[in-house]
Amino acid sequence: MKIYNILFIMMLTAIFSTSFAAKDDVPRKEGHYHRVVKYLDDASITTKVKSEFIKDPLLNGFDIAVETKHGKVHLSGKTNTVLQFDRAINTAAKQDGVKLVIADDLKVPDEVTPQADMVISALANGEIDMYNEIHSHDPIDMSNIEAEVHDKKIYVHGLAQSEKQKQLILAILESIDGQQGVYSALRTKR
Repeated sequence: MKIYNILFIMMLTAIFSTSFAAKDDVPRKEGHYHRVVKYLDDASITTKVKSEFIKDPLLNGFDIAVETKHGKVHLSGKTNTVLQFDRAINTAAKQDGVKLVIADDLKVPDEVTPQADMVISALANGEIDMYNEIHSHDPIDMSNIEAEVHDKKIYVHGLAQSEKQKQLILAILESIDGQQGVYSALRTKR
């Protein structure tokens, strides 16, 4: 009976140690295998995105860095236009295996500024014209005054008819939506 107990215990020990060893080996091998596959997938995504950038005449020649982690493509560098910026993101997003494109570090110049400057300039001229129509008995004489808009900032200089007109001009310009500052070198006659 002792022999059967000893054999039974040895057999159970062998079964449990084999099953634990097998369970212990499998996850490590699978985990290692998955890590290698994911690394290769990330590397192949990066390579594919870079090669597509080189093929695209709009993106070729720009130093756009591509890094992929877990299917998330990170773009960094600089483009010259919003169109190039959008094309880089869309090109990366179209590649197989890409889960997300992050372009926080991909820079593009602010193309909106020249358009915003034109709008601010038009608004300023419109406001002055409207004031002159409403106050036709005491209009603002802008013949010796120049106003320029650069990077959403209004620069005004010249000779105002009076201190009152100078203050009116500045108040009107400061009320324009979108402007980011009024810089005056206005002088007065009186």
